[in-house]
Amino acid sequence: MDYIYFAKTKPVEQTISEHTQEVLKHYEEFKEKNPSLLDDCLWVILRLAVVYHDLGKANAKFQNKLYAKLGKKPFLIDYSKQEEIPHGYLSCAFININEVIEKYGLEACNVLCKAIYYHHDRKNIEPAVIKEYILKYLKSDIEHFEYPMLKDFKVLNYQFLKLVGIKDLQGGSSLYKKYVMVKGFLNRMDYAASAGMEKMEENTEDSEGFSVADRVNMEYPSLREVQQYMKDNADKNVIVTATTGIGKTEAALLWIGSGKGFYTLPLKVSVNAIFDRVENKLGYKKACLLHSDALSYYINEEKESIDNEQVALKHTRAKQLSAPLIFCTVDQIFKFVFRHNGCEHVLATLSYSKVVVDEIQMYSPEMVAILLAGIKTISEFGGRVAIITATFPPVLYHLMDKHRISYELPKKVYHNPLTPKRHKIRFIKEREFDYDLIIEKGRSKKVLVLVNTVIQAQKVYEKLKNEGKGLYVKLLHSRFIKKHRKALENAVLDFAPNSPKKDCRPGIWISTQIVEASLDIDFDVLFTEMCTIDSLLQRMGRVFRNRIFEGEEPNVYIYDTKNGVGRKNVIDPDLYDFSVSVVEVYDGKILMETDEQDDKQVMINLVYDLKNNEKLKNTEYYKIVKEKLKTLLELYPFEMEKEKVDKAFRNIDSITVIPLPIYNALKQNGTIERWSEALEQSKNFIERQKVLTDIMDYTVSLSYWHDHRHRIRQRDLIYKDSGICLWDCDYYFSEAALEGVGIVHTSKKDEAQEPDNIF
Repeated sequence: MDYIYFAKTKPVEQTISEHTQEVLKHYEEFKEKNPSLLDDCLWVILRLAVVYHDLGKANAKFQNKLYAKLGKKPFLIDYSKQEEIPHGYLSCAFININEVIEKYGLEACNVLCKAIYYHHDRKNIEPAVIKEYILKYLKSDIEHFEYPMLKDFKVLNYQFLKLVGIKDLQGGSSLYKKYVMVKGFLNRMDYAASAGMEKMEENTEDSEGFSVADRVNMEYPSLREVQQYMKDNADKNVIVTATTGIGKTEAALLWIGSGKGFYTLPLKVSVNAIFDRVENKLGYKKACLLHSDALSYYINEEKESIDNEQVALKHTRAKQLSAPLIFCTVDQIFKFVFRHNGCEHVLATLSYSKVVVDEIQMYSPEMVAILLAGIKTISEFGGRVAIITATFPPVLYHLMDKHRISYELPKKVYHNPLTPKRHKIRFIKEREFDYDLIIEKGRSKKVLVLVNTVIQAQKVYEKLKNEGKGLYVKLLHSRFIKKHRKALENAVLDFAPNSPKKDCRPGIWISTQIVEASLDIDFDVLFTEMCTIDSLLQRMGRVFRNRIFEGEEPNVYIYDTKNGVGRKNVIDPDLYDFSVSVVEVYDGKILMETDEQDDKQVMINLVYDLKNNEKLKNTEYYKIVKEKLKTLLELYPFEMEKEKVDKAFRNIDSITVIPLPIYNALKQNGTIERWSEALEQSKNFIERQKVLTDIMDYTVSLSYWHDHRHRIRQRDLIYKDSGICLWDCDYYFSEAALEGVGIVHTSKKDEAQEPDNIF
């Protein structure tokens, strides 16, 4: 008989030798394109890692498992009564340790053994168990194994067990960096081969030979000052603060240039918007999306003419990090700061990439610490990071300097010379809005009302609907099912687009912080609850975005409601108080935004600069960023498991739910039954994903900000392991009129100050 040792059975059957040859093709191509990325010794070690990495699959338990899947009779006898040993552990037994040490040194051999041993994240097995299997069973397992790449591969040993400990990876050692690069690229090449990809790394030029920077230059032949600055400093870490409408996005793309780039934003809707702008307006078709709903976005955008193969390919290119420009949320690439096993392929990729962090002020203090730790690590590995934002807290410079995080000190704040004054503010020491004034303005202007919590948004909406008879009033927050939220987002973009093509219809929109940096909208008047100064300035950015304000009456009304303020609530009380004291000074004034007079930057500096505000050190914000950053930089490799990293990354324990009224309606009209049948019958990945996308359109993502679990009736609705729960709540929305409050919080626990879930 033919003795076939398989490496995999899906998507096609492949022997260990065949799979390894595919991985080697990616190795040769990647090395040819990036010869200086590793030194000569590490390139050799990486190749050896490729050659050896799957040899451990030549064991009875693994082969018998694959033969059973194929419906074939196994040819290997499984004498061992032990549990299966991960193949990466056994692969190291084939390495001629003495020969590798003699040729390349002990450190290189150490890197080789660790890269192979840990190339998959598997449960720990006691070294004694691994040794026993090698000595008793592995020799007979490989009796029929032909592996032409190594003549003496049957010389088995267990010496590698002395080299696979992780203590010598600690303390930011040079060994850790070498290990990350070898293991990371081994994983990338292995994943690319397993996915059947033609290339592990795509060219940055599109089908017409243009990079994304070329596309920007074609669209904007005359560069603005901020764009020229970022283009000139493309080899450095930069921090750029610039006002709205000045071309920050294009500046960031010029900074990425013709290299590999990752563009991050805090909100998926923002990521989607910039991706669409680059792909369709600039015409750079090699850009890809990477976030938890990316595949659903592709399907929804191309529903009528969807090309299953192209969508699957685009999704794969993003997940495999092979696309030259990837627009993503930070959770997709910054988890490496926890140094868990399995993060190395991301960090190795970032070592030759440019990363843009847009709107850093939108993140929680925990997330800011993660980003700063990530920036330091990326820089140390050779990559570059650009922070672009409308408001940058100066205290972060202090923390970056303290931890030696390199950056080019910005020369100035970049302003739009066409809009030196956009906002005149009125600060009002009242706990309630002046609803009569809002209604009066709403009858002739486009009015935006922003509040700090969902419950408050619903209350304001109900009051304005009841008292503003005949007035156009709409509500947007995150407690609508995805289908309804998307419809509302489209409606607000149509109502107040950031472009000259506006209709003249007046009216009022009420929302939460989800619009602070996510939607490209432009209203005439803003009524807002007081919040921290950085968020307040972001809210102002939704009004008079690209227009000069020349009116006498204010176009920004700020109410000191104290809604959502508290140690365990939405807003840090100290930062709130600092911000109030600053805003009071500018009450009744027009805020100037010029090089000579930048009132908004002064406001930021008075709150967030330690030189102006020493009390900032006593705030929870400062303490959390400082301590979290210190902890992350001192974290040992493998100290956290991936599952814990996923949970800790955003510190959000979220749950996906279908509101009970929605579920009942879907069940009654037969939709749930049709979904279940379609999922059972569908074997095509994209066709199945279309159904899953339809299902998710009727869900809401909620956090355990409060204990809602007592209201969950059933888990894993519609299909096995869906993670979707039935949510016992009221839900009100009219699709025809785009009216309603969404999920209604009815329990006393829900009456607390719950933040909107911007993620």
